[in-house]
Amino acid sequence: MKAFILFLIFLIYTPRVLVAENIEVVANAAILLDADSGRVLWEKNAYEQLPMASTTKIMTAIVALENANIEDIVTISSLAASQPKVRMELKKGEEIKLEHLLYALMLNSFNDAAVAIAEYVSGSVEEFCNLMTIRAGEMGAYNTSFKTPSGLDAEGHFSTAYDMAIITKEALKNEEFIKIINTRNWEAESNKRSYSLVNKNRLLDEVQGAYGVKTGFTGLAGHCFVGSVKRDLNLITVVLGSGHAGNRKQKWLDTKELLNHGFKTFKNVEVFKNHNIAMKDDDILEVFEEKSVVKIYINNKLEKLIKIDYTPEPIKEKPKSFFERILGVKDI
Repeated sequence: MKAFILFLIFLIYTPRVLVAENIEVVANAAILLDADSGRVLWEKNAYEQLPMASTTKIMTAIVALENANIEDIVTISSLAASQPKVRMELKKGEEIKLEHLLYALMLNSFNDAAVAIAEYVSGSVEEFCNLMTIRAGEMGAYNTSFKTPSGLDAEGHFSTAYDMAIITKEALKNEEFIKIINTRNWEAESNKRSYSLVNKNRLLDEVQGAYGVKTGFTGLAGHCFVGSVKRDLNLITVVLGSGHAGNRKQKWLDTKELLNHGFKTFKNVEVFKNHNIAMKDDDILEVFEEKSVVKIYINNKLEKLIKIDYTPEPIKEKPKSFFERILGVKDI
């Protein structure tokens, strides 16, 4: 008798003939991810290590939210105050709530805010970056290394389009993070002055259902953007190196191309109790239930593992024989 029982439910999602859709994405690397299941719906060089500019600040924000109180007061150091543009123009000794720094980080991408956050949470930029890298690994982003909390170019500072999508998928589980990245305008105040912050994410106003997340640019990385849009599907897009120098529009064009492909080609399908995956009409679905785990395969590729409650059936006692019942012995 086998050590476990394997149940196989073979489901074929009714195929239809689809016209292949050409996707023109200029970015050096890009990905379209189903945020609910983690399924990769489309990718281009998504596992190549590249600089990711200020999309780095997604991890900066989530690590701060997980390790500090947003009501805490941060005192600005000389290192934070000396950061290159773009910056808030914070001054050494200035005191400001961590909450305001997080809005400055995510809405306007200010580099002095990033360093101030890092120093407050971990005591130094180096320790904070170590914490960022460790946390990324815990999320499943194994090809990511952080050397700056701002995303400024540095040796050993890199990620992949896939890793940035996975990091974003986890970050979007934090309600405070979602609140920050969806805020259009924010008034911040320190003990020295006030700041008016304006969200630079055009996607929020240009695409139905958009709710994040972060732009980025450096000379080495080019223009980068991580986006999230929720309608009938919940999609995450990442484009790295999407245009350079004065070509600011390309990241928006690439992102919209990915989103259009996602919403036109895929639909949300319940593949197991309360578990959905984005699927095409011609995808072949297989569901294997094995003890406490359900394995979801699409087109022979494992796409999702679902943990379920498993209670083994009680072992039934073998009925007593005539001799055992009458004479009290098992056999003669």
